[in-house]
Amino acid sequence: RRDYNPSLSLDYISQPSLGASISSYGSFIGGGASLFFSDMLGYHSLSTQLQLQIQDGNVLNGIGALGQYVNQKHRTNWGVAAGQIPDITQGFRQGGIDTDGDGRADNFIRETITFWQINRQAVGLIRYPFSQVQRVEFSAGFNQIDFELETDQQVFDLQTARRISDSTFAAPPCGDSLSFRRNLCEPGTLNEAVASAALVYDNSLPGPTGPIMGQRYRIEATPNVGTLNYLSARADYRRYVMPFDPLTLAGRLMHFGRWGNDARDERLSRLFLGYSQLIRGYSSGSFDVGVCDPRVPIEQCEELDVFSELFGTRLGVGNVEARLPLLGPLGALSKVGNVPPIDLIGFFDAGVAWSSNQEGTGTNEQAFFFGGDRELLTSAGAGLRVNLFGFALGEVHWVYPFDRPEKGGHFQFAINTGF
Repeated sequence: RRDYNPSLSLDYISQPSLGASISSYGSFIGGGASLFFSDMLGYHSLSTQLQLQIQDGNVLNGIGALGQYVNQKHRTNWGVAAGQIPDITQGFRQGGIDTDGDGRADNFIRETITFWQINRQAVGLIRYPFSQVQRVEFSAGFNQIDFELETDQQVFDLQTARRISDSTFAAPPCGDSLSFRRNLCEPGTLNEAVASAALVYDNSLPGPTGPIMGQRYRIEATPNVGTLNYLSARADYRRYVMPFDPLTLAGRLMHFGRWGNDARDERLSRLFLGYSQLIRGYSSGSFDVGVCDPRVPIEQCEELDVFSELFGTRLGVGNVEARLPLLGPLGALSKVGNVPPIDLIGFFDAGVAWSSNQEGTGTNEQAFFFGGDRELLTSAGAGLRVNLFGFALGEVHWVYPFDRPEKGGHFQFAINTGF
């Protein structure tokens, strides 16, 4: 007999990934892995995550790492977490310039603007379960946000279409100006005290490629106080029903947004609706500034007008998905072992991104249900979702975005866990 020693050992490695792409934004290499440790009785757990996003050769700004320790020895769980996560967004602008002063444009400038928001956090947390499927969560800590802005500028001769120059330069500090997206300057660091409270419910039954029955929801409020003052709020409800074996119908309604006096501050990264986990067919890499007519102002390009409507301080998302297992333990066609589970999926996605109006801007970025100009963006399609040997869920789908004038149906691949 001896005393129990709660030493940690590796349980498993979850969702390692590595990918690369070249698009109108430039080159991108990204990947990551998560490692999970615990003791034999599950009283103590440690989760770690490493993430890498190399955008146009910038390595340091793309390194992300997280660590979280949770003590579950008693019914009231507690823990600590700390880490750094970068967030990369991009935009573009173009137009003619008069170099010889004759009143006519001689050259054409196209700029791709890359903006890094680097989030650092240290937080303590408490969880109390009411039952096996419902709990409350509380947390409090400190957030720090750093910024870096870089511009890649290309200059073309309008007569010959020859590229005259291609240069990259970093933005200067903003000083007292906060309009850094218009002035292309680099804002100062944000320091925030943050707390949150959440009610969580989950009785869903997991399958090889996603939940197949039950429901889950999360209602959360997170006030931020410091350099900026605002409230982040989340309401996420998901339902899974099986009308007949093995077909699952899944639905989700979700809202996430920032509310309050500083919710629209430009130093906070804008929320993006076009991720494949939200609405498919509107990913950032599928937009190309080259489809715009260089003879007209960039603001009049319909394709980029749709792109701008994917950003806001608040998001509303609705999804409906039919999931039919083809291969694997629940497969309709085959139950042969040693094959990765594959689902045939059909989906309809809808969402809207909006912001509160600002006086003097002349634009109404409220959602249509508040009387604003932001309309619902929708898409539909079908594809395959495969369990990649327990490490990740890959998805290949054909999607038709109904609200893009220059883009029809097309294929996409994504590391997508569904919902």
